[in-house]
Amino acid sequence: MTFKNYLLIFLSFLSYSSFAQYNTVQNRKWAVGDFYGLDFSNPSGPVVFPTAMDNAEGEASICDGNGDLLFYTNGNTVWNKNGTAMPNGTNLTGTGTTATLSTTQGALIVPMPDSAHKYYLFSLTAVSNCKLFCNVIDMNLDGGLGNVETGFPLRLVALRSGLTEKMTAVPGNNNDVWVMVHVENTDSFLAYHVTPIGLDLVPTGSKIGSFPVNVYQQGVIKFSPDRNKMLNCNFRATNPTAAGLEVFDFDPATGLLSNAVTLDNNSYYGGTFSPDNGKVYAETTNTLNAGTVFQYDLSSSVPAATKMPLGPCGQYTDLKLGPDGKVYFGALVSSAGYSNYKYLGRINHPNLAGALCNFQDSVTSLVFPHPTNASLGRIQQGLPNDIAIPVANPLAIKLTKFTAVAKDLDAYIEWQIAGEKDIDHYVVERSTDGRNYINIQSVEAGRTFYSIGDKNILDKALHLYYRLKMVEQNGNITMSAAIHLFGKNHEAGEMLIYPNPVNDVLHIRRGVVAQITISDITGKIVTVVYDKDQVNVSELPSGMYQLQAIGADGSVASAKFTKAK
Repeated sequence: MTFKNYLLIFLSFLSYSSFAQYNTVQNRKWAVGDFYGLDFSNPSGPVVFPTAMDNAEGEASICDGNGDLLFYTNGNTVWNKNGTAMPNGTNLTGTGTTATLSTTQGALIVPMPDSAHKYYLFSLTAVSNCKLFCNVIDMNLDGGLGNVETGFPLRLVALRSGLTEKMTAVPGNNNDVWVMVHVENTDSFLAYHVTPIGLDLVPTGSKIGSFPVNVYQQGVIKFSPDRNKMLNCNFRATNPTAAGLEVFDFDPATGLLSNAVTLDNNSYYGGTFSPDNGKVYAETTNTLNAGTVFQYDLSSSVPAATKMPLGPCGQYTDLKLGPDGKVYFGALVSSAGYSNYKYLGRINHPNLAGALCNFQDSVTSLVFPHPTNASLGRIQQGLPNDIAIPVANPLAIKLTKFTAVAKDLDAYIEWQIAGEKDIDHYVVERSTDGRNYINIQSVEAGRTFYSIGDKNILDKALHLYYRLKMVEQNGNITMSAAIHLFGKNHEAGEMLIYPNPVNDVLHIRRGVVAQITISDITGKIVTVVYDKDQVNVSELPSGMYQLQAIGADGSVASAKFTKAK
């Protein structure tokens, strides 16, 4: 193997080493709780700074490539670095200025791939029937202080209803990000794919979970630093002994979850992984006004058997891995039950087992004082959501399109590239489970647009996944993210719409429909309705439209229709 190949492998390891995401400069300043933040840029340790944010639970903040604060949000309002609400940055969901204040993970910031100045801002309203919204922040606006793009076509449009309070993000394998949410009263997690092409409104679904579907309402989800596992905390205030803590395997190439492992049956609000991915730390409530942090060792063949209490914490608090490699949480000391924490607690060596992890129930130097009550603080339940920085494609190629389209029993796979250089050939791979792939066709490089047909395949499987292997002339390989098609025998994929063409009311026959989205030929969303099997299109201009129906289980079906004159 050449030195270049060794170097590429080493650099690839660094890109996804244990410190790849939480130790990025973009994560160095946290906006936390009410009117305070935590700055990790000080070499001697984090220091407290003031913010303008008032919030109870989920929040998010992000810095630029130099570690300087850009903006922060509670999901309802977004503030610039000066603590001023952006000009179009209030009521981000259009459903009220308090819609996300009590959502476990109500805010999420995702840098837009291939953009140095744009960010997706996701907002999630509180239970029940949580709704997911998306805005775009452009830091070139308002004199470099940033503003919300009012022309973004998805602005104030609920991407999905019927969700729970769980939401986070993780980088994929190829300059992409997965945004993970959960469908209410089901066993379905949904992963929305963010790529340089844009936000894919058809999520990848995983039907998985160890506990009754009604307990997945609240509590955080977190990804491990190596992106190979996801932690799920189920929280129940009224029945804390029947909720659950579990870990799944995660495939960053496909966005799929698998292999649920139960850690405990009790109620857990917050949790996180150790930097080396080997430990889980999670908080459960054990008395009326107090919680306990537990450690689990994932290297054990039975991780649940390694449960070890470390010490007290706030009644309901999240735990977050800091850019210094330490775990932070709301401290029980001087707190008033489930909020108003005056101090943060800290786990100083989270890679180590048991007492060696150095659990510190309060760090009195990290004080967040209340302005009128000296016995209280201003840290609330939540800590900032994780940041997922898309990692640039190492190849000198930009994949601008990669789609799979069904026609009769055939699947047609198409891709388009820009800046093709040093690529020898492409290999299209197919899977029926999203994990085990076979090569179906090799295509020589040298064009800008490619298309192949996978003949007589749609009646052979319920699900079909395709991915593209890009092979350089020196043998280096990069894999694309996977794309998905339903097979012909997949019941959730079958849909009948009528009449077509339609003058006024269009009917949809397809199981239980949670959401219907209609887009015009440019891709602009023109109508969204929820929990109905029909939609009035009488006010739409005549022409061709695309209808997407999302089932209650997260499955998706699409069809075109014509609005008559």
